Amino acid sequence: MPKITIYAIQNQETREYQLLHQLKKAEDTYQSHKKIHGTPLTINCHYMIEHITPFLKNETVYQQLLAQDVCCLPMVFLNDVLVISGRLPTISEWEQFTQSGISLQEPELS
Repeated sequence: MPKITIYAIQNQETREYQLLHQLKKAEDTYQSHKKIHGTPLTINCHYMIEHITPFLKNETVYQQLLAQDVCCLPMVFLNDVLVISGRLPTISEWEQFTQSGISLQEPELS
C-alpha cells in the first residue's frame, strides 16, 4: 500500500504544492489505484505552521530538523521511509510513488 507523507513548513502557492493538492483531492485517483493495484493510496500532509506535534513524533523528521533546521523541509516519506528532503517530488517521482501516470493541464496564457 503506497503511503505518502509530506512534512512542510506551510502550504505555498507553487506549482508543486498545487499538484500535491490536486492529488490529495482526487478521490477517484485513490479508487482507481485500488482497482488497478489492489491496494489503497494514502497521501498525508503535515504543515508545521498548523501543528508541530507530527514533526516531533516522527524521529527521522525530528533528527533532520535538529541537524539542518527547516532547510530540510519539505520532507517526503514513502511507506515511512524518507525519500526526498528539501523539495517536493517531480511529476515522474509522483508517478513512481503512486504507480500511476499523471497528466497536467496547464491554463492557457492570454
